Amino acid sequence: MIKRKAKYIFILTLIATLTSCDFSKVSNENLTYKGLDKSTIYKSYTPSIGEINILVVPIEFNDVEPFTNEELININLAFNGDPNNNNNNNETTYWESVKSYYDKSSYHNLNFNFDIADTFSPSISSLEFVNLEKNGSINGTNTILDELYDKLTINNKKVDYQDYDNDLDGYVDGVWLIYNAGTYRQVYNQNYFWAYTAWRDLESNKNKPVINSFANCSQIFLNEGRNSNGVDTHTLIHETGHLLGLDDYYSYDGNVSPSGGKMMMDLNIGDHDSYSKYALGWVKPEIIKNEGIYTLRSFTETGDFLLIPSESYYDNPFGEYLLIEFYTPTSLNSLDSQIPYGDGLDLMYQDYGIIIYHIDARLIEVNYNYYNYLNLYEYKLPHSNSNRFIQVGSSNTESYSATGYSLITLISNEYGTLNDEIIPFDNTLFCEGDSFSFSSYEAYFPNSQFNDGSSCSYNIEITNINEDSATIRIS
Repeated sequence: MIKRKAKYIFILTLIATLTSCDFSKVSNENLTYKGLDKSTIYKSYTPSIGEINILVVPIEFNDVEPFTNEELININLAFNGDPNNNNNNNETTYWESVKSYYDKSSYHNLNFNFDIADTFSPSISSLEFVNLEKNGSINGTNTILDELYDKLTINNKKVDYQDYDNDLDGYVDGVWLIYNAGTYRQVYNQNYFWAYTAWRDLESNKNKPVINSFANCSQIFLNEGRNSNGVDTHTLIHETGHLLGLDDYYSYDGNVSPSGGKMMMDLNIGDHDSYSKYALGWVKPEIIKNEGIYTLRSFTETGDFLLIPSESYYDNPFGEYLLIEFYTPTSLNSLDSQIPYGDGLDLMYQDYGIIIYHIDARLIEVNYNYYNYLNLYEYKLPHSNSNRFIQVGSSNTESYSATGYSLITLISNEYGTLNDEIIPFDNTLFCEGDSFSFSSYEAYFPNSQFNDGSSCSYNIEITNINEDSATIRIS
């Protein structure tokens, strides 16, 4: 099921040159999406490391049946439940809660504490909310957030928003709104009370942190997964990924995404991919500088992965490179490799194999209607304004991509480049005996080059795969 992320779309005059700016050199090794946020138009990504408190607000429209006690319990289970505890009432019964998912996906680097607020009843009706949200507007949520700010309580005690500004930047780290409104027809046929994430373009206030970033959806999204019993979190996890800074990897243009679909930020399934975890600061790759034999353990279980750089790689996620990970249908991939999430195509790979991604996450500086690629070795990130800001230039939606390139592309072993008719299955994975080189996959790499024009002469051969590890020879 495709979810939309409210975002800005910029039509840029394509003048792309590598810049050499006259700024002091900065250390970029630990740069993440959170480290970029003040230079972007979004300003306030949720921190991706540490103990992070997030507000969850059940929104109860007065013209709709109020939440039942069971529905409120399910909201708490969806965000905070323990899938491994079968002895108390905190068991999710189906897959992961948002908290447990991000704890596992981040290798325990990110611990969300979701505080469930008392239900809030806005002055507007559900119909008025829908009318305010027409044509991509966020006026309905803006109205609710403005109204609840000074009234919101938890256990009848007023919320202290400084408890929700972990990084002390003057912004609440994140807010979730769950609506008691939305029938199946309203949500899936009319897109009312749809799931999306957005930013409000507010100025920070360290004394009284403001709500700038939020995610919201109808409670009906907690019933999407098969056998979920009202506690499904696929959509909640996906949208929380946006709060952290991650883009959608599916294509808004309607064709099959270059990423292949089988990842959390595309079809809402499985674990996060290696690029996303790298960009959130949870993992670091082994960078290939020499020929040799390399061993990878399960990426979802250990975070092992390899990186082959282009000339536009700056020792951080925001460049161009290849990523190589060992996929296993275990851990956060397990349930979604066995039970289809939606229409049967929403199923993770069931086999073990190697995934190769081509990443083009080079940053651009936008000045009015022009942009330049950034050389991060010679650039200091500025604070954004309406005319000058930083963003990842490429997108998996072609019509959104300022550069014309895709952000994350799955290299398919079986096919040429993915198109409208091809959904990747297990034979997309590279298996024992398979090999890869730029010259043999020219459909992905015209002239055997990266997008930046640099070349790669490595040959990658998969010499052994078992359930514990994969061995790769790079020559």
